[in-house]
Amino acid sequence: MSTIPTDRHITYLFQYRKCGKPVCRPCTHGNGHGPYFYGYWHGDDGKIHSRYVGKTLPEGIKLTPLQQRRHQESQQEARA
Repeated sequence: MSTIPTDRHITYLFQYRKCGKPVCRPCTHGNGHGPYFYGYWHGDDGKIHSRYVGKTLPEGIKLTPLQQRRHQESQQEARA
């Protein structure tokens, strides 16, 4: 797996992902696993690429106020 490039504009999003297992409770009765951060960028081939970042963002990366609010809401939902 390649790493996130440093010479491109990267958009960081947090998302839930479904594993596809038929007996997985978070996937069948909820949003899925997560939220986890993913980085997105346009490659030289014109396609959008993405990579898993983790449960927290790398140091120095900041979310917009809207992203911060949505992230806080999703963490509260996960605790409930």
